[in-house]
Amino acid sequence: MASRRFSLLPLRLASRAALAGAVLAAPLALAETITFKDPKGDDNGPGTYVYPSNAA
Repeated sequence: MASRRFSLLPLRLASRAALAGAVLAAPLALAETITFKDPKGDDNGPGTYVYPSNAA
């Protein structure tokens, strides 16, 4: 049984390294700025959305 544990060790290390790489790379991917154009005073959303314009 001991040989089986050692044969899985490289897979476990590779999985942990891949997870660590993904976690460390995520903030870099999120660093980009996304800009959406939305005219001021426009109460119409995408498609059939209509936003309320009554000041409640």
